[in-house]
Amino acid sequence: MKWFVHVLLMLFILGAAAPAWAEDRTFRIEVLQVTDIEPFQKSYEGFLKVLEEGGLVQGTNLSVNRTIISFDIERAGIWKKVGVLMRIRSEASRIAREKPDLVLTIGTPATKYARDTITEAGIPLVFTAVAIPEAAGCRSLREAGPGFTGATLHMNMPGSLQKVRQAFPSVRTIGMVHSDDENGIAHVEEARKYAEAAGITILSSEVNKNENITPALEDLAAKGAQAFCVPLDTYYGIRNYEACRALEVFSDRTRIPVVSFAIMRVPGAMLYVGSDFGTIGELSGRQALRILKEGARPGELPILMQDEPKILVDRNRITQFNLHLPSDIMDAAQIVDFTRDRMYRIEVLQVTDIEPFRKSYEGFLRVLRDNGIVAGKNLAINLKVIDYDLEEAGLWDKMGVLMRIRNEASRIADLRPDLVLTIGTPATRYARETIVSAGIPLVFTAVAIPEAAGCRSLREAGPGFTGSTLYMNMHNALKIVRLAFPDIKRVGVIYSDDENGIAHAEQAARYGPVDVDISFLTREVSKNDRIAPFAEELHRKGAEAFAVPLDTYYALRNYEAARDFREFSLKSRTPIFSFALVKMPGAMMYVGSDFGTIGELSGSQAVKILKEGARPDDLPILQQEELRILVDTAQLRELGYKLPLEILQIAQEVE
Repeated sequence: MKWFVHVLLMLFILGAAAPAWAEDRTFRIEVLQVTDIEPFQKSYEGFLKVLEEGGLVQGTNLSVNRTIISFDIERAGIWKKVGVLMRIRSEASRIAREKPDLVLTIGTPATKYARDTITEAGIPLVFTAVAIPEAAGCRSLREAGPGFTGATLHMNMPGSLQKVRQAFPSVRTIGMVHSDDENGIAHVEEARKYAEAAGITILSSEVNKNENITPALEDLAAKGAQAFCVPLDTYYGIRNYEACRALEVFSDRTRIPVVSFAIMRVPGAMLYVGSDFGTIGELSGRQALRILKEGARPGELPILMQDEPKILVDRNRITQFNLHLPSDIMDAAQIVDFTRDRMYRIEVLQVTDIEPFRKSYEGFLRVLRDNGIVAGKNLAINLKVIDYDLEEAGLWDKMGVLMRIRNEASRIADLRPDLVLTIGTPATRYARETIVSAGIPLVFTAVAIPEAAGCRSLREAGPGFTGSTLYMNMHNALKIVRLAFPDIKRVGVIYSDDENGIAHAEQAARYGPVDVDISFLTREVSKNDRIAPFAEELHRKGAEAFAVPLDTYYALRNYEAARDFREFSLKSRTPIFSFALVKMPGAMMYVGSDFGTIGELSGSQAVKILKEGARPDDLPILQQEELRILVDTAQLRELGYKLPLEILQIAQEVE
């Protein structure tokens, strides 16, 4: 009897403890998606929001591991597509081995190609952000299949077309541009299927994901398109919404209205009709809760969809077009202003913190501000300076800074900002490939020799990037030098292993004797060397003046080399002129490009990319059109030197 009482007591204790054990359980969820675009992020956030409301909180009783397979989707050929398919299946196999409690797939590719591996391992799978369930392998619009379920962005196309007709009663022909995206193709086909009943004709054009949308828009407009509809197609979300911004520019020019069937920020659209990514994520979260907390079987849960299409009206675009939409549309719509709400994110990367680079950065920001992109208001900008002991750097130090640049480039690529600014040659040269491969526009500034930064030529950068260069026409610069110093025959140039300094010294030595009958005596030094011994050496060899190239050596250690050079100049009565338009102790004349102006030119390119949808590839490298000439009158007086009147008349005086 006593034994029986003990057993009953033990069972009572275990029963009372069971709920606490259940509450203490930590659920593990794996998330898999292809490409990182804003709409997918909204679905993911909606999913987590519902889980948290249901008591599953990250860091408390929920562990979520998210894998984003990021590949160059806009430039993907057949082999790259096969490659990403293999990567999806590889990730699916890893997830199957790790046996999480549930898997969330975001988008059609991840769902379609990971589904079998995961469900066959007995792991429940829930999908979200899938537009056409059948395209993801579902049995029908409402039934997924064994082991999985989800929520679809599928919208009532007949009803949506009627909303478009209702908003724009005079529109009879609609143009739709799509890529080979499965959702995009299906959306256009469905619109074509129901268009006739709505009294609408659909004109469509397929483009490659790396193509500019404008030629297709022009073709459809020429064929009679009176409005454009944006389908659910990743083409519109990649490269910082490049296609959308180009569509906005085209719409502004032609006054053709734009409607979006994707409830995501589409620059240029004035009316949105469709399913909301965040809401669809929430629906998937509801199913995940039923599976995890109630033990529901995924195959028995119907695919969920938004009951009524969401309608948004962009007030700013309506005002710009001076349109008045019908009251029944306005009453049912949520009023938004995506133009006002647009927030830009820019990452800036440079190596070493020197005054000239700061001038370029300030010039860049100045142009953005003049065009309505203001830090702290609608611009989030992060400046990363890789500062290392440049003057003491040996081989291993240089290898180290190269690795740091590449690590920063990888970090930036993961952040997916709207644009990246690189300042100087090293940051541009070694960060470029990683950033542009991630589909992020890159603009460079303060680069003296574009080819040294990886550009194709002086005027053409390459795929995914552009910028402005400090490059100056050495022929013209030497003619100014000859005019300023008519009696000088030999000029010394001291430079370090700085790529720009080397290039400047080589150009001067190559063109000087031919163009203006000046021989250049060159001498390379280490960045930690004092300049005086080498200046004296070249002076003994006949240097009658010295030219300062674009070389960081002169700016290091608080312009130590420049200050020593000035002392040498005063002692030897030898004039110094500079090809770098940066205040430098000792120089009496400056000929070159201005760092601030070059920064402004890069800012103008950034504005075209961010606000007008321009492709970096289509923007030529910019350079200052006229060389700037500065004369330091104080230095002239101190040295007792007189420049010809022709120079003084065209130069700007500084002290």
